[in-house]
Amino acid sequence: GYEEHIINGAMNTIKKYKPKIILECYKSLDPLEPASLSFVKNKYKFLIDTGYEVTKLWFADFLFLPIADKQHK
Repeated sequence: GYEEHIINGAMNTIKKYKPKIILECYKSLDPLEPASLSFVKNKYKFLIDTGYEVTKLWFADFLFLPIADKQHK
């Protein structure tokens, strides 16, 4: 549950280097309920505002890609 704190602490590095980010996100832990894509977009809006797109990989795993990086593929 510390992903948001880690990302907030690394924002200068993220803005400078635009790394790919994979994280796991749950809407609740008891009962265990994986987050929806809309929940993650809302929770990590600051990453989207920084130039990232997010997609759901599987269950509770999400991939954040810098938009410019995605355009080069």
